[in-house]
Amino acid sequence: MKRLRTILLLLSLAIFCVPYPAYANHSGGYSDTVKFEEEYSTEEFAKAESPRRVNGASDWTLGVTSKGQQVRTTGTRPHWGTDFGMSLGQTVYSIMGGGTVYDIASKSQVDIQLGYVTVKYNVKGKIYYISYLHITPDSSLKKGDSITVSDPIGTIHKDPWPTDDKKGYPPHLHMHRVDEKRVKSIKLYNFYIWQAKWNYGNDLDYFTNPSTTGNTFSITGYSCNNCVSSRDKLNNVDIWYQVPGKLGWTKGAMTFTSNNRYTFDFGSIKYKENGVNVSIAKGMNVQFYVVGYRYKPGYKEKNKVIVYRHSLWPQKYEHAPDTPAIFQKEKITIEYRTHTIK
Repeated sequence: MKRLRTILLLLSLAIFCVPYPAYANHSGGYSDTVKFEEEYSTEEFAKAESPRRVNGASDWTLGVTSKGQQVRTTGTRPHWGTDFGMSLGQTVYSIMGGGTVYDIASKSQVDIQLGYVTVKYNVKGKIYYISYLHITPDSSLKKGDSITVSDPIGTIHKDPWPTDDKKGYPPHLHMHRVDEKRVKSIKLYNFYIWQAKWNYGNDLDYFTNPSTTGNTFSITGYSCNNCVSSRDKLNNVDIWYQVPGKLGWTKGAMTFTSNNRYTFDFGSIKYKENGVNVSIAKGMNVQFYVVGYRYKPGYKEKNKVIVYRHSLWPQKYEHAPDTPAIFQKEKITIEYRTHTIK
């Protein structure tokens, strides 16, 4: 019996002493926990409406106060969803029709800020899950209920919100697309491509609208605290690329054009072969990813230097490194895309 008690004690210590998994085995706060699923499509999935209504019509003056996957100095970094500046007690509406309540929880069941409703939408035969967080769910809702575009989902919490350093931000709606298990966050961009007042969907997420014309890659990237009033240029945007068997990971600077659009010409890549510079050739593959830095090096907030200044495209991990050297040091697999030279 004494031996059994000893074994149980050791097991309990093993269970409760395991470090928080996001940071286990990694230094500097980096994490290989998969929290994002990149949406590569640039097609319009649906013409979604604003979650706030005025006299029954969508209110497009509603501002995005923190974009999806935007790096920030508080909360999750990068941001696990998109925030909208709404006030206490305001009603939150479904952004689309064809929905059913997939999951629901009030603040009494979770943290005061995390009352939520997740709606499963069927749009043209495709399934999408949208979560509405920081709300008091409508008391009439239950799992399986049908949802139309005019149905209220809930209201922004009326209870006092925490104002400590960890959760010192005003009431708002947090909304994002999620996977079926509500584990990964996916961009909202594709639902708002049609809406000019939200910059054709670009206000919703940190990096949007990736495209390649010939060998020129382009992507839109900017940050904002209220996208309706101000869209802020990123401090700098780098592209890391490699040519398997020819060139290791190399940093390039993306060129800022207009409307917060950045470009890079893969056709300009050169590598050394037998000591001679050689231009990349048709049919060769380039593996690449993009890093967008919101803050300058050494940027401080509340007298603390902000170390985590970046967000990636494609985005996959909870707290990904920025450079290949750190990825390799932390033994985190780099998430990249591949372009074939034309």
